[in-house]
Amino acid sequence: MLEEQEDNLNEFSCSEFIVTANLWSVDMTTPLDMASPHRSLDYDESEWLSSMVMSISGKNVANGVYLQDLDGNMGVFFMFDDISVKKPGEYRIRFGLTRLPVHFSETQSFLSELDHVFSDVLTVYSGKKFPGVLPSSPLSKFFFGQGAAKTYKGRK
Repeated sequence: MLEEQEDNLNEFSCSEFIVTANLWSVDMTTPLDMASPHRSLDYDESEWLSSMVMSISGKNVANGVYLQDLDGNMGVFFMFDDISVKKPGEYRIRFGLTRLPVHFSETQSFLSELDHVFSDVLTVYSGKKFPGVLPSSPLSKFFFGQGAAKTYKGRK
């Protein structure tokens, strides 16, 4: 059965697909990738627009990687090991799957998203309230053992 799955995966080219990660509101209605550094409502709108900064930083685009899951099944996984959110609060991450065109024309100004999914609600803490780094999940450890992950938070 695993050989059949591997044959199907061989037809799937990881290099053709990317997944993007974007910050969204808990109710999944508002993208929150951009934020204004202004704390006051007393500002000029054009100045406000030009001062917008990313509220999510790090690598928010991932290519697919062929890996085995904990059950021994081969799959394509998209890993985000370096994302941070600048403002404390509760959010969701919206993961969007996009197929890259084989031939990208100069007139093509955007890529169309095939599908998306939202994460569970996540909490971003301020530096003072940060409870500490959690240990890596069993799946993360398993991927690391296959040479896929760059970061690994183990216990000493």
